[in-house]
Order: sequence, then C-alpha cells, then structure tokens
Amino acid sequence: MKKISILLSILFIFSINLFSQLDFDINFVKQCARTNYTFTPLNGISDTDDSLVWHWDETSETTSSYPPNSEITHRFNGAGEFTVYFEIYNDGSPVQTSLYKDVTVYDKPSINIEYTNPGITCAPEDSVKIIYTSTNAIEHPQTNFIINWGDDTDNQLEDVNSYNTDIYHTYQSTSCGQTSDIGPQDNFLITVTGSNICNVGVSVWFAEIKSKPSVGFSLQDTADVTYDEVDKIYHVCEAGNLTLLNNAYTDSANCLDVENVLWNIYFGDNELDDSHEAQEYTYNFEEYGIYKVQLSQDNPCGIASTYQWIEIRELPEVKYEITEQAYCYPVELFFVNSSDMSINVSYWDFLGDSSIIITDSLRQIQSFEFKDKGEYNVRLWGKDDYCKNLYDSTLIFENLCEDIYVPNAFIPLSDNDILNTFKPKGQKLLEYRLDIYNLYGEHLWSSKEITEGGVPAEGWDGKFKGEICPQGTYIWKIYAVIDEGQFGTRNWEGMEYKEGKNGKDDKKATSGTFLLIR
Repeated sequence: MKKISILLSILFIFSINLFSQLDFDINFVKQCARTNYTFTPLNGISDTDDSLVWHWDETSETTSSYPPNSEITHRFNGAGEFTVYFEIYNDGSPVQTSLYKDVTVYDKPSINIEYTNPGITCAPEDSVKIIYTSTNAIEHPQTNFIINWGDDTDNQLEDVNSYNTDIYHTYQSTSCGQTSDIGPQDNFLITVTGSNICNVGVSVWFAEIKSKPSVGFSLQDTADVTYDEVDKIYHVCEAGNLTLLNNAYTDSANCLDVENVLWNIYFGDNELDDSHEAQEYTYNFEEYGIYKVQLSQDNPCGIASTYQWIEIRELPEVKYEITEQAYCYPVELFFVNSSDMSINVSYWDFLGDSSIIITDSLRQIQSFEFKDKGEYNVRLWGKDDYCKNLYDSTLIFENLCEDIYVPNAFIPLSDNDILNTFKPKGQKLLEYRLDIYNLYGEHLWSSKEITEGGVPAEGWDGKFKGEICPQGTYIWKIYAVIDEGQFGTRNWEGMEYKEGKNGKDDKKATSGTFLLIR
C-alpha cells in the first residue's frame, strides 16, 4: 500500500510539471535596445530538467540556460515588438513550452534625410524640401525632433506623428560664405535631431542656396563729391565726367557669376544713355540738375537693380570788394564779402601763402594791414552746404606812404570802429585841416586836430546836425604842412592817383570824393 502511495505522488508531481502553465517575469531599467532585460522563469521548472531554451524572436536567436530555473539577461539589438518564450528540455528534447509574451523595445531615433533640390535653388523665392524618415521599426511615443536649417532658424516638432513627413523651408539669403567643420563649404548645414528616453539621434545634410546678384554702385572718390546720408543723394560740384563704380561686379556673395550688366541714366523723364559696361562706367553729366542713375545685373536666379540720385550743382559765386584803393604802404584795407547768400563759411588769405587764414562765418567786413611793399594775392574761399569756390585778386604796393592817405569809403553804422569813421591816415604833420562837404557844397564837418606824432586825431562819424547823412558821394578837402626834418617843411601836394597805364600820367589832388555807405 505504501508503494502505491509513493508512485501516485510521483505521478502527480510529474503531471503538474508537464501540464502546468509555464510563465516568466520580465524586468528592465530602461525599455531600450542594447540595455539589459532580465527574464525569470516561473511555475513548473524542475531541477531534474536539462535546461531552458529561450526564444527572442530576433532572427531566430535563442539562448540556453542551466540550471533551468535561473534568471537570464538579454539585450535586443534594435527597436521592435518581439515575442519571447522558452522551452523546457529533458533528455535532450523539448517537453513543454512557456507562455508567449510580447516585449516592446525602443531605440534612440535613427533619422534618414532626403534633400530634394531640383535644379538651382534661389533665395528667397524658392523653398527647399527635406523628407526625414526613421529606420527604426517602432518609435517611442515621447520622441521630439528639432530641424535646424543652418540659417539661425529651426523647427521644433513635439508630435511624433509629424515624423516621416515632408518639411519645407525658404532661405532668405545665399549659402555662400557658410562654413562647417563636418562638410563642404558654401552650404547651409541642415541638422535633424531626435531625442527620446533612449538617447539622441542626429542626421545632417547640406543645402546649397543661390541668390540674385548683389547690386550697388558708388562714385569714384573725388573731393568735389558729397554723399547725403539723410536724403540718399550724391551732390557733385560742377558738371563734367563722373566715373560710376560697380561695387558688386565681382560677386562672390551669391554663388553665381554676374552675367549681364546695364547702366541707365535719366534726367527728368528723359533716358539719356545706357551702356553694357561692367566694372565701371564714365558719363559726362553736362547739365546742372538732378539725375537718376540705375544699375541692373542678372544671373540665373534673376535680375537685381538699384538706383541712386546725383545732383550736379553750380559752384557758389564767391566775391569780395575793397572799400578803397591804395598804392603805398603801410596801409590798412577793408574787404567786403559780397558772395552768394548760400555761402555758409568763408576763409580769407590776405598774404596769398596760406600763412594767415581767417575764418569768416558771418560775412563780416575784414580788415588787414599790409606793412611792406610787394605783390599780394588776396584770396577768399566760400563754401555752401556742398561746394566751394575761390575768388582772388592781386594788390601791388610799391611806395612808402610818407604823408597822407585818404580812404575812399566808410560805413557809419558799422560795428567796426575803424570802418565807422572817415579818417585820413598821415604822419609828421605840423599843420592839418580836413573839411567835408556834400555835393551841393554845403560844409558838413571839419577838423584840424593832430596828435603829438603828427597824426590826424579825429575823424567824421557821418553825422550832420546830429543825424546820419544819406548814403552817397561826399567831398573831402585837406590842407597840411609836413615836417621833413633837416630838409625843412613842405606843403602837402595832395593824394596821388594812378590814371595812366603802368602808372603813367599820375596826378595829385588835395581834394576828392568818397562814399558814405549805409
């Protein structure tokens, strides 16, 4: 009876081992390829079994384990859905199969880019398309993608459903001048980056983008040209030839060579000239006024053009007048700036050698004393907002002023104390009398005052009976006795005037006329 009981127990155990549901646990730290998955067998595994053979559903790969009830680790080589089970072997043959379980394995994004570029891609008119697809069998649902186009713009795609699709992008500029350590020059580096729990995947491509020609021109450097940044116009002093420089004729900035160049010049509504000259173009701007100059050039991506306004200006009129003439020295002369009112600033050079430059921004009357004999080229420069001009004349002083010099004009209302008084210059005078008359012979003023050095002490202020006299011509008359030292004295013979050519037929007069200016 005892033997029967033992036999029944053995059969019961064998029956459980043979017919119970074989199972196993799956454990992992990260649900990713190339990480360890741990499989632990459950239920009905006997130490008397030979071994377990695990099936991983990866190209029929299997792994045997012994003792049969020990756990086993396995790494899947890529993403996918894999069916896993094991078989119990006894006496070299499989006797029972476990449950089948599906294992989901993810991998880092594996991205493939196709860049479609039919013909020449021109910015910014054309769009480029990339097709990016995954080589993984399955993607993690929390996979993010970023497409960087290489021109400081990117697309961030957080929806995995947008994966395996077409993406379009329009470049705003050429790829010329772009550089990369990992690829060709003059291309935008397109980078697609995908990330999920398993890691980051990157794929790159290079986009070569062309563009229309660059276009721009300037005038050849010259001192007579000013560019107004506010009004965007060149101001050119005086008509004549100007050379226009094509600044982008050699155009390495757009990846395509310039093929055709065209200059057009307009004056008002009239087109004056066109030329296919390329690097530079010289045109005679012979009329005063505003011109429109247009430059166009093209390449396979299209035509680009620009224009510029050029104003041809007349030189401002610069002129001065001398309030009196003098032929002896030392003498102080007065110069009136009678230039155009457009003149903003003037420069005087009285000695003609630029050693003394006087700036005159208020158009004031300037005085200068010529102390020595000689020939003086008195120059006046005047400048308006853009252009300058020069006026000059030559003064010759041959004789020393030994007695009396009478000015030929004065300005009673001037702020200049020298100009606002009519006062002859003299020296070594023993006797002296100055009388002033109007053209009707009416006596207006007189003086006989001299200093200790024999110099006239006072001058006429232009007033008669307390009122400034009208502008016009007046008469002076002088009587004087001059001290000649050891040679005695002599009566003044009068002011010397040069009437004839080369100083011939000179005459002297003790009376004359002068101008009162108001």
